[in-house]
Amino acid sequence: MSSCVSSSHHHCARRLPAPPPRAHLAAADSCASPYRRRVGSLRAMGAEAPSSVAPAAGRKASAVQAEMVEAAAMWCAMHGLVVGDRGNPRSGTVPGVGLVHAPFSLLPTRFPASFWKQACELAPIFNELVDRVSLDGKFLQGSLSRTKQVDDFTARLLEIHAKMMAVNKKEDIRLGLHRSDYMLDSETNSLLQIELNTISTSFPGLGSLVSELHRTLLNQYGEVLGLDSERIPRNWAAIQFAEALGKAWVEYNNGRSTVYLHSLCLFY
Repeated sequence: MSSCVSSSHHHCARRLPAPPPRAHLAAADSCASPYRRRVGSLRAMGAEAPSSVAPAAGRKASAVQAEMVEAAAMWCAMHGLVVGDRGNPRSGTVPGVGLVHAPFSLLPTRFPASFWKQACELAPIFNELVDRVSLDGKFLQGSLSRTKQVDDFTARLLEIHAKMMAVNKKEDIRLGLHRSDYMLDSETNSLLQIELNTISTSFPGLGSLVSELHRTLLNQYGEVLGLDSERIPRNWAAIQFAEALGKAWVEYNNGRSTVYLHSLCLFY
């Protein structure tokens, strides 16, 4: 994920979210198994046994896995790594009731540090590209003209955009919150960008918490699993997204804006 506060001056200062990682572990927050249990007002879903647990053989491995699942569910409850439970009729109506932990992997996914660094370095470049494309109204309307015919959401956005163009409504201060999705191509052994989201970027808070969850679990069970929590790179998404929103608010109220481009990345 990345954030960009930009203006027509296009003077950008760039910084990466954290120093390069010392190893090949990156936090992931996908998937859990159908097993569920109640923890207070939360539902806990146990995760599938990761391959990393294999060295702790037999009954010991099973005991460690079960203990980690319980510890992870409790950590989620205490630190807000939760989402609304659609299966609970009181979810969203009674504070603190009808919540379930967000889906997560019990352990982080291995990811080459060189590709992680590459994605971080690309983030400011894509930020600037998206910002410049957003200024070309005719290009946006033309390139998405067929999409709006089959997608109501895009059609509504383009309608709003067209109205703003008609009244020549322009802003010198713009805020972009972006999320890039990447995968590794096994055939070419290269990093491939799947998509760049400019709307669906609501996961910095959850992603940052997942990194802390993995770090906490490895601090407690890393010796048994043969894994080092220090190899998990820090995830600053929640902090830097908040900084970007604050910066945009300040610049919007200050005509003499200086633009900063903050870049960070997450892998899902």
